[in-house]
Amino acid sequence: MKLYNFINLTILFVIFSYNAVFSYPIDLTSLPVYVKKGFDKNNCNLPQEQITLEEFYEVAPNIGNRRIQITDLPLDLPKRKFFEFRSYPKEDFTFLIYLNITKEDFKKIISPTFHFAEIGESWEIYFNNVQVDFKLSEKALNQKDVIVPIPRDLIILGNNILCIHIKGDPLSKETGFYYGKPYYFDELATVYKNTRNYLLIFLITVYTTMGIFNLLFFIKNLQEKYYFYFSLFSLIIAFYIFIRSSLVNEFFFIKNAHIIFRLESISLFLTIPFFSRFLESIIRNLKKWAKIFLYVSFYHGIILALIAIFLPINAMYDLLLIWQVSVPILIILNVSIIFISFFNQFNFYRKKLSFINSLFITILSTVQGNLLVGTIFIAILTLLDIYLNINKKISPGLSNYGILLFLFGASLRIIYNLMNLLNQVEVLNKRLKLNISQLKNAYNQIQISEEKYRFIFNNTSDILIIIKEDFTIINISDSFNNILNLNKNQFIGKNFFELIYHDADRTQNKNLIEERIKNFIYFSSDSLKMQLPLKCYGDIPFKYFELNFEKIANLELNINEILIRATPIKKNPLLKFLEKEYIRFILNTDIYIIDNVVSKLTEDLHEFFDDMELSMIRIGLREMLINAIEHGNLEISNEDKTRYLEQGVYHIVLKDRLSNPYYANKKVTVEQKFTLKEVIYKISDEGNGFDVKKYYNQENPNLSSSIHGRGIFITKNAFDTVKYNKKGNVVVLIKKINLNKQYEN
Repeated sequence: MKLYNFINLTILFVIFSYNAVFSYPIDLTSLPVYVKKGFDKNNCNLPQEQITLEEFYEVAPNIGNRRIQITDLPLDLPKRKFFEFRSYPKEDFTFLIYLNITKEDFKKIISPTFHFAEIGESWEIYFNNVQVDFKLSEKALNQKDVIVPIPRDLIILGNNILCIHIKGDPLSKETGFYYGKPYYFDELATVYKNTRNYLLIFLITVYTTMGIFNLLFFIKNLQEKYYFYFSLFSLIIAFYIFIRSSLVNEFFFIKNAHIIFRLESISLFLTIPFFSRFLESIIRNLKKWAKIFLYVSFYHGIILALIAIFLPINAMYDLLLIWQVSVPILIILNVSIIFISFFNQFNFYRKKLSFINSLFITILSTVQGNLLVGTIFIAILTLLDIYLNINKKISPGLSNYGILLFLFGASLRIIYNLMNLLNQVEVLNKRLKLNISQLKNAYNQIQISEEKYRFIFNNTSDILIIIKEDFTIINISDSFNNILNLNKNQFIGKNFFELIYHDADRTQNKNLIEERIKNFIYFSSDSLKMQLPLKCYGDIPFKYFELNFEKIANLELNINEILIRATPIKKNPLLKFLEKEYIRFILNTDIYIIDNVVSKLTEDLHEFFDDMELSMIRIGLREMLINAIEHGNLEISNEDKTRYLEQGVYHIVLKDRLSNPYYANKKVTVEQKFTLKEVIYKISDEGNGFDVKKYYNQENPNLSSSIHGRGIFITKNAFDTVKYNKKGNVVVLIKKINLNKQYEN
């Protein structure tokens, strides 16, 4: 009995479904379409029973998902190739669809209308042998959301004939019906309601506004390039949404639709490049491989966009297919870069907080967290869009809504933070029950605390500098002006690295120092100590300081700031008891330690030499140590160095060799003999040496045109004696000391 009922229900369901398919309104994808090459107006009144499969090709129904492209049909046409550069003269094609109108349907019909998702290249439409739409042209006129109203008195009971005459290039993918849906026959009011683009207009307005605002932010702060790239990204999305919708036909009448398709493709190709540049500019301390990939991602889209400008229109569809196949890889790798950056930031918090708290803070309170959640969401929707487009279905533009939701989420987070702040203030007020008098007292206490902070900050003997994570100087103590003879206000707001003194020809050393400080800021939880020269005003352009870097949390902004304490190198009061001192260092091949070694080797010379002489000694020692590492242990000849500098890759070569065990395991030996009569330095490396006579005897090398012999020339002027061994891998430096009277007694 149960089986019998099941069979009856199944039969009723099939009958109901059959009637639903063919009842008004009618889904045209549920009806067979008869197609033939050529056009004869007599076919517009051809009964369905007279259709012959020898003359017509029957396209079977496929409810809700059927596209009819001439290039896919067996109509004895030229075969389309991949990357089809050819264009053929336009040919005529006939499409016949038979609509069965019953009495019940006829009663429902008031203002019948056809809706075509897209039709092209050009066409004319007949209904029951009466022309109801005409857009034949020698130019491509394919349009989206084509609406064709039908006079009600043309409708008859029984079979009605819809005849579509399409004229187009037989090799063009848009000759025919490009998308799979929607194609239907319904009331005019319903069709207009379904094709209204209010949401698209809203999206275009939001993205355009966002792009303009970010552009204004960039104009206000030109250093923050991510504003500029995000602005371009937003404006490109707005343009793409507009150009691929039917809005473009409502606002502009463009006679050649190929122009629209070309602009649509170019804007699509440019979305990933500008997003990649945005990531590269907003995520700090990216690995070298990540930067290389982001540049590949950028140029991938740029090159496709440039090709799209000049490529023949029939090959554009193949170029679009290449983009659709390759862009998922780019999207996945973009997400991977964000995830790795997110994981590094999570590990930073993980050292201080629990797993859950670290994850919560990283997701909600960091750029990496916001980017990861939003980008994964957008990536999934974008890949779905690409899949739907490949299958020639009208994509709902899910990625556009995904980006909108991401921005909406960011706005909610701002509101959430603001509400939390207001709640905290309210709770604080309730707990403390502050009256006017208590508020005044609290305000006075804050003023007193602030004055204490200012007094301590500005009256310390050391130089105190506070910087942001992007190295922007926030504040400098007043001792800066006295010690360095500079105006601190000229440096506040500038990059911290502008304070560090760098020799013009030692930019590679500057890059290594910057990298070390960046690694501390982004990845280390400990403090960092370095001895570096800071710029000053006077006869000596720099002074050596011991710099202590320490992170301090700014709870209000939920970021880390860095406090730098610069301590002048102290004089040694025990020097007057010195008879003889001997020090021997065996150093790794490491550029990082040079300034620390120079500082150590000269820390006791303050009492014997003025600032000018001491600076010259330090410069000479530094030059010899750099030469021992670069030209000695790293085996970079003067000729190689010149070539690398001209190519702009010297710092890359230097870094690679420092990481190569063959070079890095070599040692530099530094010996110092110090008495109250003289100080002697002996520097030995494990390199192959050099031609001493060629460079040692230069009296005044042209420093502006050549760097060869520069270090030797400077060192000879800094020391009384400079001697090399015959091989050229050992140098002895001697500086005489004239005792001050305080040591003669």
